[in-house]
Amino acid sequence: MAPYVPAAVGRAALAELDRSEVSGDKLVALQRLAESDDDALADATFALYAGLHDDEALTDDTAPVVPFLIAVAADADLAPGDRLQLIALVANLALAADIGVRDALRASTANLHTLAGHTPVYAPLVGALVGAADDDAPSPDQLDAISVALDDLLSAATAG
Repeated sequence: MAPYVPAAVGRAALAELDRSEVSGDKLVALQRLAESDDDALADATFALYAGLHDDEALTDDTAPVVPFLIAVAADADLAPGDRLQLIALVANLALAADIGVRDALRASTANLHTLAGHTPVYAPLVGALVGAADDDAPSPDQLDAISVALDDLLSAATAG
């Protein structure tokens, strides 16, 4: 079953957390994304990255978090560096090729396209994420496409 996808985008999506299966430390970290404090998003992203991995494997409760990361990142008004942190986390989760994450990506396709629509530099990564999510088991080429698109985004961000 696909995880809950918030109807809202941006930080407003976080008001829908009570409709999801997100709980515990992940819920607390996502709630921090709603704060306007400059360090809140970076701290929350770090906490999520650390909390969603357990000995290099994804935890069982990773998938419900993914639609909220994408919904917040899809906000046209989000600072570019904040958007990159969130989408880099999503891309790294996608590289784990977990079926729950693929279901979450598949369910969040509209928000991914919203993101690419207002920030075209993300289009290659969005295309790679959607392509990998559409298959039952992403091929090595599809996973490589995610990795390359993410590397290109990170390189552009550090060069600019």
